[in-house]
Amino acid sequence: LFIHPQGAAEPKEILVYSATLATATTLDGRIASGYDSFAFNDDGQVLISLRFRNVAVPILYAYDGARWKELAVPNVTRVGPHLITGIANLHRAGGGKLFAGLNMVSGTILCEWQTDHWDISVNNTTVMPSGQVANSMATQESNRNGDLLFQHSNGGNNLIVRRGDKFYQVFNQFRPTPEGDYIQRINSLDFRDDGTVYFLAGTVDDDLVLYEARPLF
Repeated sequence: LFIHPQGAAEPKEILVYSATLATATTLDGRIASGYDSFAFNDDGQVLISLRFRNVAVPILYAYDGARWKELAVPNVTRVGPHLITGIANLHRAGGGKLFAGLNMVSGTILCEWQTDHWDISVNNTTVMPSGQVANSMATQESNRNGDLLFQHSNGGNNLIVRRGDKFYQVFNQFRPTPEGDYIQRINSLDFRDDGTVYFLAGTVDDDLVLYEARPLF
């Protein structure tokens, strides 16, 4: 893995991973063998779900521009009252922020890394605008203002924006769109800095539709 800082003459190598080669990077006594996903923020920080030789589960690390730091180890790390059991592939960066989805026995929480600890952005007890709680996250996006866009499920799928400490509903799967469509699944998301959401979705009629949702706040 390399970073090429703006204005630098050459890219900087930050990690080598391999299933067998002796040149692979060692972090905290573990030899890197691969990764699942990563995010890169405006401050040059990297959030990555790394795989290691002879370790069954991915481990979440961050690179701060100079060194690597272990952030979450399944079945070891606790965030608030939760024992983290897995690392979801929901790594996102917004401006100078880093967000991750962390699995636990009863669902998934969305968290923001704060230099030396996790802050919970969306808990499994957080009440959504629909009155439901967000007990399972399917996807997550962030814009450069640090706002979050996420899909949660509790009997039905809902698309929500978190701006500051407030939550706004983009759509509820149980309600039709203004055109009368019922959305069955979301294929992809794009979250703009002005709060506009674009999403490609499949309807119950098996149509694939591109939607635009503009913020009312």
